[in-house]
Amino acid sequence: LATTIVQWLDPQPEDQILDLGYGNGVLTANIRTTCSSFTGIDASPNLIAAAKKSYGSIAVSHGIRKIAGPGGTFAFEMGGHGNVAEVHAALVAAVAHQGTGIVQAQELCPWYFPSENSARKTLEDVGFEVVKTQMEHRPTKLTTDKEGGIEGWKRLMGTRFLEGLDSIAKREAAV
Repeated sequence: LATTIVQWLDPQPEDQILDLGYGNGVLTANIRTTCSSFTGIDASPNLIAAAKKSYGSIAVSHGIRKIAGPGGTFAFEMGGHGNVAEVHAALVAAVAHQGTGIVQAQELCPWYFPSENSARKTLEDVGFEVVKTQMEHRPTKLTTDKEGGIEGWKRLMGTRFLEGLDSIAKREAAV
């Protein structure tokens, strides 16, 4: 998917690019050398650490800086409707089982997976001109190393869920 985004963006040397929610830095690695300025931002300390480990000194921040002026381009990719539905349901259930209750477990979920129409409407409602949306099936390969697999993925991507539990033992049991 990163290749598709790069093709849509067609980054030029004078472009300044802000990647919100840059995750593990795959998109960053594909475009940071083609533009004059690249900043990657993500709310997950785990993903920031993974990106730094994989790609070195990426400009990262927990804040948002305005770098695209009038006529600027906003391009993004994210999980769409139905993304990781089974893992989401299992993680909510596991966190609820550790004592939060189902409602609080659902409220701990930081994820938002809209349909194309919902994403388009949300962006247009706040003033963006949406040029293109596209859903793409992109299975995630899980690693087989000691810290990987579905457990590693849940620790990395499910941090917000797990932080809602009041002990390391409960977090580990939920994973």
